[in-house]
Amino acid sequence: MAAIAAASLITAIAGMVYLIRQNDFSLFVPLKPIAKTMSRFATPVLGESVLNYISAWTELIMLGYFATADQVGVLGVVIRVTMLVVFVQYAFNGIFSPMIAELHGQGDREAIHRLLKQQTVWALASAIPVISIMALFAPELMQIWGSPFAAGGWVLVIVACGRISDAAVGTVGMLLMMMGKPRINTINSAAMLVIKIACGIWLIPRYGMIGAAICMASVNIVLNLLRVVESYAYFRIHPWSRQIFKPVMATLHGGVLAAVSFVILSELLDMWLAKLVAFSVYLITYCWMLSKLDIQFLNFIIPSQYRILFREHL
Repeated sequence: MAAIAAASLITAIAGMVYLIRQNDFSLFVPLKPIAKTMSRFATPVLGESVLNYISAWTELIMLGYFATADQVGVLGVVIRVTMLVVFVQYAFNGIFSPMIAELHGQGDREAIHRLLKQQTVWALASAIPVISIMALFAPELMQIWGSPFAAGGWVLVIVACGRISDAAVGTVGMLLMMMGKPRINTINSAAMLVIKIACGIWLIPRYGMIGAAICMASVNIVLNLLRVVESYAYFRIHPWSRQIFKPVMATLHGGVLAAVSFVILSELLDMWLAKLVAFSVYLITYCWMLSKLDIQFLNFIIPSQYRILFREHL
């Protein structure tokens, strides 16, 4: 804990010093003409952050109250492991949020729309292989923390399925914030927290950590769909294009071949080895299909001036 605290403090100080040097202003004395505007923007963002923090602990707290400590431990590990599903998505949030703000300031919604669609394809294409590993090797992955954790295999799969909805809708949550609707995100977070609590009271006493996983995944999916509806209602922007079907089709092809391989090899090899070979077949097929379906991971389908803008920010 001391190492985490020290690292966080050093990072915060280094970030403030660098920001002050780059922009030549004091973080502690905001300019009067924009202080009120900053406050109006920052207050709902702060509220959303507090609500999201509470929401992130809701299932664990309720599971600890209604179930047992060992189930809390298993779910805690699952939550951290499934963060790998949206690892690339979170990186994109940091990269694209200033770009969205800049393009919004220029009034170029068309570029934002194209940017969001392409980023969604990238995020989904990177998340699908990760969730495939978790689905195929769920018990083996959980056993890294000890044999009692193997019981959380299905919990891992359920929570990962909820996580992939983050990648499937791109940065719509960040888009609402960057385009001047932070209060909408705060309202969404408050509503989802209430739904989580109600859902948890109903499911967790009956099904334990499986109920907590279902609650977490279903609320996450609903929240992401709500954000898509709101981004389209306010800005006529949505994250999906025809390209979204390309990683999906690649997954279907790879999944069929992997399933056939597993059925054949499970009679000849050890179960774990059969799974490993089947996943290798899936991954090779998936990457090959992506290349044949011509998903471009290095070029934006937006005007050249915004490609330059992306490179500068990257």
